Amino acid sequence: MTGKEIVKLIVTLVIGFILSSAFDHYKSIQSNNDSILVSNEKLEQFDKRITKLEDDNRKLGDIYVTRREFTVIVDNFNTTLKRVDDNILKLTEKFYESQGKK
Repeated sequence: MTGKEIVKLIVTLVIGFILSSAFDHYKSIQSNNDSILVSNEKLEQFDKRITKLEDDNRKLGDIYVTRREFTVIVDNFNTTLKRVDDNILKLTEKFYESQGKK
């Protein structure tokens, strides 16, 4: 091998190294770009969900209870109404009994 051939081989190796480094760098940038795009899409989805939750929150009344709490409240209300109905029934029976005795 002559000096010119060695120089050509070294130049070829350097150019090949530069090209492979540039290609690896390009692939790295491309994968980062893809992950940035995916992250951006996720952020947009979160933003939409937050906006929807804020809209739903505005639509709710001043008081919000869970389903379990609502069931307990309704059961207590039904129990109270049953007691009121029982008391009204007792009072009407007493009234009619007192009317019958006169």
